[in-house]
Amino acid sequence: MEVNFGTVTGTPKPLSLKTANAVYVGQIILGDGSSNRAYIKRISPDKIAIEYAIAELTNQCGLSSPKPVITNWYGDVVFASVDANTPSLFSLAKMGDEQTILRAINNTETINKVASFDEVISNPDRNQQNILIKGDGDVILIDHECALSSDKGRPTDKNQFLELLKGKIHPGDQVNMHRAFKEIEKHVSAFECISTSDVANLLHSVNILNHEQRNLFIEYIDFRVANLTQLLKQQMGITSQIGLNFSA
Repeated sequence: MEVNFGTVTGTPKPLSLKTANAVYVGQIILGDGSSNRAYIKRISPDKIAIEYAIAELTNQCGLSSPKPVITNWYGDVVFASVDANTPSLFSLAKMGDEQTILRAINNTETINKVASFDEVISNPDRNQQNILIKGDGDVILIDHECALSSDKGRPTDKNQFLELLKGKIHPGDQVNMHRAFKEIEKHVSAFECISTSDVANLLHSVNILNHEQRNLFIEYIDFRVANLTQLLKQQMGITSQIGLNFSA
């Protein structure tokens, strides 16, 4: 595993997006000499580290995120992600492509896994612009700078995919809420294989994370993975499973 480094070439153009930080689109040259269209963000060093690290963890656990790149923009260090050439949910909605959106929404396995992953990384910002949808309904996750938002032992303030799943169940219907929880819980083991220390040590080796930040990142993610079942239970209001049969 190596850090992806790149250099901006030409003049990136700003995008008219309603985001907290300006986003540009332009060309970057990677270390192998290839030229790639990329989305570029001027964000703080700690946010660059979060963006890069979470993108790596996303791909480790079997979900998808575009290639992250630590990029030199005429002397400034910025974050870039290689263009996945895939529309966002927001763009599909504007185009009226209901079929592709429905394929994604009905892909329960993926939705459950994304909801679980966003709880691992404590991401409250899975909005329509931060999820790309392929034609087959599979998804690509982008824009991770708001991750690590809550205290490590607290549920994420707004896990939007969990809210989507909970919204399909009538309030007070504990039986179906438990069943939904059991389906989500199936994905917990997928995050036990991610190598938080490898990612953190990699970024530490190139001075993107300092020693303290490396240790805090490892502690945070590893704690949430170890306690993910309990965090999901709290999110879904699960207090007991006694007397309920979830095999049906």
